[in-house]
Amino acid sequence: MNPVMQKKLSTKSLGVAAGLFGAGVLSGVPFYLAAGEPTEHHVPGTEAFPAFVVLIMVVALSLLQAVRQGGVGVLTAPFSRKAGQRLRSTLRKGGAARRGLVLFLLLLNGYDLWRCGLQVTGGLDADFTTNAWGGPSYLGAMYAHYLVGVAIWGASAVLLNRVLLSAPGNDSDSAPVDGPGRAPISGPTLAGPTSSALCSAGSSGHGRERPGPEPRRRSRRNRP
Repeated sequence: MNPVMQKKLSTKSLGVAAGLFGAGVLSGVPFYLAAGEPTEHHVPGTEAFPAFVVLIMVVALSLLQAVRQGGVGVLTAPFSRKAGQRLRSTLRKGGAARRGLVLFLLLLNGYDLWRCGLQVTGGLDADFTTNAWGGPSYLGAMYAHYLVGVAIWGASAVLLNRVLLSAPGNDSDSAPVDGPGRAPISGPTLAGPTSSALCSAGSSGHGRERPGPEPRRRSRRNRP
């Protein structure tokens, strides 16, 4: 992993996300172990492929727009350390309605990760995917559920970005992660004492080189 990106990411957030996904994988094991001969028959139309063609276009365009505005780092914004700081600040200082909305979105994201993990092992049961979105095949149902998961994740991330308070010590936060090349401006400016000293030195004439003789006068001396 890139060392710069590693510093921006939160190991706790990544650990929680991996734990939820792993819990979903384990939850699907009973479906796989109990799988036998298929008992359900496929009902045409339950795969809903036309709807998912439109959905994949919407998701692709939304991700492209997000990357163009905030850079590639926006894809890892929910797992950034700044997002964790904003979350803690909101839970401490936010109102009841704001905290309730944030908790709801976090639960939605948690369920999304768990459901994606469940599809890995649960989808091995033929009855699990027979009439599922994208079914009846395993890969088709996986594609459909993961596409929905990405859409839910993206929408909840945008809402969290709007309702989370700023991180402590930075009231100008408007996104969980900074865009590429946008470093905070700090340090002295020319309006401070340094500029006054420079102006004083310039007005007194110290430190300036004296102009040499003009070329015209030298040329007149060399006339015959």
